[in-house]
Amino acid sequence: TKRAAEIERAATRIGDFVHIGAGAIILMGCSIGDHCIVGAGTVVSQFTTVPDWSVVVGVPGVIHEGAARRFAVTSS
Repeated sequence: TKRAAEIERAATRIGDFVHIGAGAIILMGCSIGDHCIVGAGTVVSQFTTVPDWSVVVGVPGVIHEGAARRFAVTSS
């Protein structure tokens, strides 16, 4: 009998203050930086590295670096 191929497992890292929209799928091995936004329904592909302050949207996820800074709340 044939055996299924071994699955290569990898840790997934999700940073601090990350917002993940409803129905988003984050596959194993991804690294999502701090202060990121993952849009609803987005698929973040395996072994993707998302820099801090980025927005990820679409299928497959498209990274918009630094875009989350527009939504940052600053104290005055």
